[in-house]
Amino acid sequence: MMKHIIFCSLFFININIVVYAEPATGFKKQATSSVSESFEETVRVRKLHNQRFDFSRFFNEDVNVGVTEILLEQTFERVEREDMEAIASSSVKVSAFTSVKDQYEHLLWSFEDEAEEGMLWDDYYKTVKYGCCAQETTYKLFDLQTGKLITIFTGELAKVDILDVENSSSARLIAYLSSAASIGFDENAKDAISTLTLNSKKGVEDKVILLSDNDEYSANTPKVHLLTEKQEETQLVLEAVTNGQNKLVPVYTVQLRFIDGQTLLIPVKQDKFDIDNIKGTAKIKVVREE
Repeated sequence: MMKHIIFCSLFFININIVVYAEPATGFKKQATSSVSESFEETVRVRKLHNQRFDFSRFFNEDVNVGVTEILLEQTFERVEREDMEAIASSSVKVSAFTSVKDQYEHLLWSFEDEAEEGMLWDDYYKTVKYGCCAQETTYKLFDLQTGKLITIFTGELAKVDILDVENSSSARLIAYLSSAASIGFDENAKDAISTLTLNSKKGVEDKVILLSDNDEYSANTPKVHLLTEKQEETQLVLEAVTNGQNKLVPVYTVQLRFIDGQTLLIPVKQDKFDIDNIKGTAKIKVVREE
């Protein structure tokens, strides 16, 4: 009997499939600017319209989302009159767009403010309303993620970044708003010279009112510094204090140094101004908003 041996050969074929993603198409947006001059009888009137774009980004709390890129479309309007020392009228409009199809076509938020200038500042958008005569230049900060107004202030803003055990950062902004602000001061308390607010992205964490009959204090914003045992800065980075399972905001002090050299030292404990333990040489009374 004849035996037949059959050999089977297996052939393996490697097929490389290359998928070419559709190339990004990109986008293009244009801005327009204009200027005009006219006369109302003998009064010269000038109108300015300017537009500008800026890119920015913000970090999401959800680490799976990561970073969101945004395009800021900004429009600045201003009217100047020869018979007025101050700007007759002005506005800043800002719109933030995110990109769904590489076109930055999705409107995330928009706001309009009675300001004269605007620019990116840290993780915020800052607008500027210049003071005239006895008024002080006033600033507003808006959150880049939501467009929400965070705080209003005169002078320099102080900032504390608090690092928790996961190494994420939570900012606190200490804002002084003078009664001579060009916009925004609405306290009616007798001898009120300013407000001092402690702000986070959630909003106002605490607010106090400063009272004094010293006219120099009401017209001049003090220098704002932040103090710890080892530091004196306008911006601090502090580690959160852990207490068991809790993460606590560390204690620090807000120092206000006024035009005459006098100071006010206000401790901050657990996101509240400790007005019962204020020190300093300035003759100022600090009360909590009722």
